[in-house]
Amino acid sequence: MKNENLQIELTESQLKILCEATDIVSRLYCGQVDELKKILGDNICIDTFTKSMKKFGHNHGILHPETPSQAKILYDIHQSIRYYLAWKDQENTPETRDWKTQHKVDFDEPLHTSNEPLPKIFKK
Repeated sequence: MKNENLQIELTESQLKILCEATDIVSRLYCGQVDELKKILGDNICIDTFTKSMKKFGHNHGILHPETPSQAKILYDIHQSIRYYLAWKDQENTPETRDWKTQHKVDFDEPLHTSNEPLPKIFKK
């Protein structure tokens, strides 16, 4: 399969939901099963999943060499969306960042963790 650039149009609401989904799924790939509570609330027994994941040895950070490539790609997508959403309505730029009010990680430039290029998001 050829690796070519594609274009997708989303509303801001869709982009926010995609940002949340990529964050949750990338964490699940890393063995952070507590993330299921964000979707299912208290209707799930996390202990059962945690024990299962430990049997497979999954519980790595995103930069760990054994972290699946899917997790890293999802995390890169998440970071790019998060960064775009953080800066889209700001009057200043990343170069003139106000560390007193723009201290959240959302304003940090995305860390490139996968072999895929970081997504680029443009306002139409």
